[in-house]
Amino acid sequence: MQNLILVTSSNRGAEKHTARLFAALEARGAAHVKQDGSPDVAFARCMALTAACGVLRARPERSVVVMMDDDMVCPLETVDELARRAIDSGKACSAVYATQSGHLAATRWKVNGEQRRDVDGRMLWLVGLGLVAIPRELLLEADEALPKFTYRGQVLTAFCGSFAEDGEWWGEDYDLSRNLGGVRLEPLGVGHIKKTPLWPDEETLQLIASESGLPPEDDASHVRHLDEMFPGEEAPLPRVSG
Repeated sequence: MQNLILVTSSNRGAEKHTARLFAALEARGAAHVKQDGSPDVAFARCMALTAACGVLRARPERSVVVMMDDDMVCPLETVDELARRAIDSGKACSAVYATQSGHLAATRWKVNGEQRRDVDGRMLWLVGLGLVAIPRELLLEADEALPKFTYRGQVLTAFCGSFAEDGEWWGEDYDLSRNLGGVRLEPLGVGHIKKTPLWPDEETLQLIASESGLPPEDDASHVRHLDEMFPGEEAPLPRVSG
């Protein structure tokens, strides 16, 4: 993982298992850009990604930025595979995870009711930023194109914001997805720690892989809770060492 920059933003500290994952990524060579202390999520994202662009310019061997929230768990292999897919496609790629309410942390990107697609026909999404890989060139292009603002003498890029537009609310995660030209949702499941990890089920991952028969956007049936996955057993921890 010598080519990877891990970018994290936190105002509370990482969950125990997530912190172990961060440490394992660093041990395997990932550079780690940490941002903490800001309660404004959009501002924190802008600050962290601006810093990541500085590292990209200083270290040309780093070819991908991986954003990870402080409450995600997954095997190291998932991070590596997601990064590879971002590099190969030239597009931002997201893993699949569930929100606390039991819905996918993603929505199809539609403009005037028309589904946006990549050049190869793959569906593009607006996603939560729990685990997203962004190839080097794409992030640097966004850094050059997007507006700038100054904070305490430091020039930052407005990668994302939270605001109302055309009668709809845009959160910072969907705004960043749009500013990156849409995100490819990859059938790689990761855990989201909300009291217990919530994982997408295998059927949902297969549907996303095939892009046929996708579940309705308001359907929460595609989430498995931990006690359903491992009845009567202690849930396994992610593989974060070795």
